[in-house]
Amino acid sequence: MSNYQNRYSQHFRQPSASTSSAGSQQSPALVARINEKKQELENLVALRDLSAGLAKQMEQLEEKLATLADGTEAVAAVLSNWHNVLRAIAMASSKIPQPKEPAEDNPFARRQKEEGNDGLRRDENGDDAAEASVVDDLTPALQHSLYQHIEFDKITTLNESVEGSGISVVKKTWDECLDTTKVLESDADEQLLMFIPFVFALAALPVFTGSIKLYSILLRSDSSPTSPKTLKLYLNRDDLDFSAASDLPATQTLELPLTAQVTEISVKRALFNNCHSLTLFFESNHSNGEEDVTRISYLGFKGSWTELKKEAVVANYEAAANPADHKNMVPGTNYGALGMGGHNQGF
Repeated sequence: MSNYQNRYSQHFRQPSASTSSAGSQQSPALVARINEKKQELENLVALRDLSAGLAKQMEQLEEKLATLADGTEAVAAVLSNWHNVLRAIAMASSKIPQPKEPAEDNPFARRQKEEGNDGLRRDENGDDAAEASVVDDLTPALQHSLYQHIEFDKITTLNESVEGSGISVVKKTWDECLDTTKVLESDADEQLLMFIPFVFALAALPVFTGSIKLYSILLRSDSSPTSPKTLKLYLNRDDLDFSAASDLPATQTLELPLTAQVTEISVKRALFNNCHSLTLFFESNHSNGEEDVTRISYLGFKGSWTELKKEAVVANYEAAANPADHKNMVPGTNYGALGMGGHNQGF
């Protein structure tokens, strides 16, 4: 009986051990499957959060596009009326104060009246020689003045002994033309190179609003050998240095008279139409190489400013594309509600 029970017990325990072994073999696979599902669940949660963030950004983008559309309409309205603004500014800037009649105590006017001459000095040295006249009166000096059209802050002067002295002599008004407290002097040698830009565009809207034609140059130095003698003019060149100015042919070369009075040097007007900037190269003085200093106390310009008669261009921009406006642009393409194109999209 005892032997029977032992055999029976052994027979009963053996299947149990086999079953436990099979369960332990299946457990790692099940755990891996569960981990995989957990990872998928975490990815789905992250995708849900990203989708919510994307939806919020799309709503913000829609609001910004609506604002852009309103702003575009406002800009179009302003541009449609901009030509009137330019015309008003041009009319205001072209007004020059009326010159006063010369007073009886003016020595220049009194001398003209007594001597009965016109105060003109002519230089007949050829086509490229300067036609100079001594300016004795206030009226001819203010006529056709380009003072208000000079961009003073952008004037550059090479080889000036004192920085900013080139700007100071150009910035003098006609009432200050005889003032010698502010003088431009050369530094290393007798040569000076000045760049004079003219203003004919608005800072808020960089388009040309007018055209400048140069008539003459007003110059005052002194009657010493330091007075400039040879002046070369270059039209619309902002890239010149002394080497380039010496090598390139000038637009016009002028020979300046030796005088302590304000002298008006006429230029060939046909050569200086549409003048954006002017470069002045004072190549030599009256010392014939003995003096290394060239001195200038006043520099002015005369000419005319003409308003450009051009209307503003109004452009309409499409802030957001409308798919209905672009149907059948590509044959065989279907455009859905989202404006997406493709073959047989099935939207």
